Amino acid sequence: MNFFESQEQARRKTLLLLALFVLAILATLLLVNLACYLLVAVANHAPHLQQQQPLSFQRWLASPPSHIVNLTLLAVIIFGMLRQWLELRQGGQQVARMAGGIAVPMDTSDPAQKQLINIVEEMALAAGIQVPDIYLLPNEAGINAFVAGHEVNEATLAVTSGLLEQLSRAEVQGVIAHEFSHILNGDMKINLHLVAVLGGLMLLGDAGRFLMRSARHTNSLRGASTTFLAGSVLSIIGYAGLLTGRMVKAAIVRQREYLADASAVQFTRDTSGIGGALYKIAKNRQQAFLQHSMYAETLNHLCFGESVRIRWQSLMASHPPIERRIQAIDRSLLARLRSRDYKAALENTQTAVTSTSPQEAPVHDRTATTSQFADIGSTTSERFVRSHVGRFQPADLAYSQRLLHDIPMNIREYAHQPDQAAWLVKAICLLQQGQALTQQEDHASIGIPEAGLEPRVPKQLLDQLARLGCGYHFPLIELALPVLKRLPDQNRRGLLEDIRQIVQGTGNTGLSEYALLALLNVHLHPKAGHSVRIKHHKLDAVTHEVEILIAILCRFNANTPEGQRALYERIITPFSPAAQWPKIEQNTAKAFHLAIKRLRLTTPFLKAQVLAACVECIMSDGKIQTVEYELLRVIADILDCPMPALT
Repeated sequence: MNFFESQEQARRKTLLLLALFVLAILATLLLVNLACYLLVAVANHAPHLQQQQPLSFQRWLASPPSHIVNLTLLAVIIFGMLRQWLELRQGGQQVARMAGGIAVPMDTSDPAQKQLINIVEEMALAAGIQVPDIYLLPNEAGINAFVAGHEVNEATLAVTSGLLEQLSRAEVQGVIAHEFSHILNGDMKINLHLVAVLGGLMLLGDAGRFLMRSARHTNSLRGASTTFLAGSVLSIIGYAGLLTGRMVKAAIVRQREYLADASAVQFTRDTSGIGGALYKIAKNRQQAFLQHSMYAETLNHLCFGESVRIRWQSLMASHPPIERRIQAIDRSLLARLRSRDYKAALENTQTAVTSTSPQEAPVHDRTATTSQFADIGSTTSERFVRSHVGRFQPADLAYSQRLLHDIPMNIREYAHQPDQAAWLVKAICLLQQGQALTQQEDHASIGIPEAGLEPRVPKQLLDQLARLGCGYHFPLIELALPVLKRLPDQNRRGLLEDIRQIVQGTGNTGLSEYALLALLNVHLHPKAGHSVRIKHHKLDAVTHEVEILIAILCRFNANTPEGQRALYERIITPFSPAAQWPKIEQNTAKAFHLAIKRLRLTTPFLKAQVLAACVECIMSDGKIQTVEYELLRVIADILDCPMPALT
């Protein structure tokens, strides 16, 4: 199953979730009505209330009191669901904060956090997605982690402090690879939908517990008894909702954990990493619990391991048993982990990893690495590029590690510093545009003042970026985006305006600059991270946008007007046989941005067709250069389709 099929399958699972949610509500209402009926039946048997005709359950369901109960419960459930959904609109960051997480500074000096950032950056560059925002749960001593977000390129990763303290680098890498699999397989969105729809069922129990606590502070004995009784009934109802909710989560999530474990092994080519992390949880079942989060139950299905104690695990648990997960990775792994002195082996592993850690590894010859970006068309076919979308292989991870090694440490520090990441992006934009720079003794003017900052980019930075080559520009932007996303809205708007002026400042602008501006608009927009609703399910709805995008690509990939139109007609015919060369506004950047923005709202299968057309256009001369493939990666990123670098 490729990336687009996985995303489409995840989208269809929303309908399954909706059906299961309706069944869960009906089951809860049935239980509540049964409880109310029994109470009324018992009351009717009292001598002073006894009726001539006994009340049947069918008559109770048709009675006005039953209707009132049903409407009240439905109102509470829907209110809880909407309240939860509104909280989650902000995306994965809100989920991490709900769990008690704090953002990890990208320029942190803590060794464990620096190692985590390095692993996450390696994984993100290898998978071809934006670096997730990283959060730490400082009060959680157990071993756990989760990813959350509405879109592939707007994910948030949260890990517990216990994970950083108790796991080796290889084990942390295994857990992170597991979470990245959830991103690539489309599990994040369905998991957030689960949090929202189950919020209403959980609200009933929360209301019951609140009433039971309130009864302690009621002066009247009769009032306290009534409040406590009402709270007890709501708590029982809420527990029924909790049970049905757990069954819904188990039905949807459990098998995805096996897939994520297998993908982690495939990504890292190491069974002992994720296997060792699972084994440490297996030795103490409470190792994965979120002890200090009031949302531990709500977020249980997001986590690497069970975050709460679950009874009747075969029916209710959202995760398979730990031993089965280890055996599914490697049948002999559990026996090997039990038979050896794991602690001694772990110490040796940590020593070995530290000595070759990417933070301390010697820098490779950048000239040799850059040569790999030279003409790759002779060994790359269109079919290979198409199959590369959403595919994460061990070679990609090795390549991303080498790429990070080759980037000078001071440039990586630029990407991690809030006040310098903007300079880095502006410098890359200037270099891509080829704009003439006014050189001075120590600095080169960028020509655009920035409020509150010296409007200059260090000449050393520009020189180093030029020596690295264009193959490093997009990865550096990916490294800088997590920091830029944390800037206040006003600063992000100012940065976008500066980039827009740079891109439109001369008539020398190329397609790469338009794509870069569109990319930054997508990821730095105030609503970045919010859910993107699919609006266009058929190609007819976006044919004009496809024509605009292909026409712009043809203008930059063919030298003559005749060649541009011939290439356009060849590529656009499968989409629209009678299509004519579209009228593009003089502001090509605006036309590109509007077209790609609307194409983001299409289904995964339509996005696959659009990307295939872009590939065909870029490879029309039978080869693909570094700058062309990086342009393709930017377009794929905007469409929320991960495309790793060519290795």
